[in-house]
Amino acid sequence: MKMNRILVLLTFSTLTSCVPSLVYSPSINLPPKPLQKEEAQILGGVGYFPETRPDRVSGKMAFGGKTTIRYAFSNYYSMKIEGWYDFSNNVDDARWGLSLAGMVVFNDSSNYRFGFIPIFAAALADNSVEGGGCYIPVTFWFNHLDPINFYAAIGPVVGIRDIADENKQWGWGIMLNAGCGISFKSNITLNF
Repeated sequence: MKMNRILVLLTFSTLTSCVPSLVYSPSINLPPKPLQKEEAQILGGVGYFPETRPDRVSGKMAFGGKTTIRYAFSNYYSMKIEGWYDFSNNVDDARWGLSLAGMVVFNDSSNYRFGFIPIFAAALADNSVEGGGCYIPVTFWFNHLDPINFYAAIGPVVGIRDIADENKQWGWGIMLNAGCGISFKSNITLNF
């Protein structure tokens, strides 16, 4: 009975919210080298998050911060949970999001590695789920220039706000990520 009440409240808050735009984190911030079994990684940073509906707010991007935690279950498989928060004044609502991802690495080369990362995300305003999405990129690490490691990812992405609405508030596309990780010590990395 208690679970039914929670579901009704979540559904009601989702259907009645009127935040004009949501924010999401498109970056993947690959580690310079895939994590080894039982290794963990914690990342923190600041940056700009794209607005889902930039025509309805004062800017196309929102300044914010994010935190990522990764854990490797084997040398070839790790998971991460990521959270981000909007610090901008683009809207009055508190906007944030969460994502869960798995990272599968297919090879163990010293020059390059490749794999894929299915990512599932939820975008929130105040405390209600407003939308979500999925991104499934194929990833490449070019790690033969140690301590500088370049990476790239490309894959399909889909985002949904309200699929039942007559305006069909959803979309899809192809997203490209490119970045660089610079290792200063074995446990300190700067990621661009």
